[in-house]
Amino acid sequence: MLLQNEPDMVVVGETSDGKLALELCLQVQPDVVILDLSMPEMDGLSVARTLRQELPTIRILVVSQYDNKEYVLRATKLGVSGYLLKSAAADELVAAIRAVCSGHKYLDATVPRS
Repeated sequence: MLLQNEPDMVVVGETSDGKLALELCLQVQPDVVILDLSMPEMDGLSVARTLRQELPTIRILVVSQYDNKEYVLRATKLGVSGYLLKSAAADELVAAIRAVCSGHKYLDATVPRS
């Protein structure tokens, strides 16, 4: 609902299942996909890995509860465009989406870096 109020953003799909998220992305081919790391059927890193192979220009923003350095490094090595914690403010989510959509990297200021 938050993103539907943004004039420059259109939500083209939503699912809480990693396998369905992958199928939806392959069908719709959005500019930006927002992934959680913990999803049933297929975790977010697996979805990101497959998307990187199948749709190399897609921008991936991970939004996760995990601020663990290992998760951040694994996501970064997969080529995700951004990593944001679920505890971030709504305006930071919007800023992160705009940043990755513009081709920039976005890393939550509170997550451990390499």
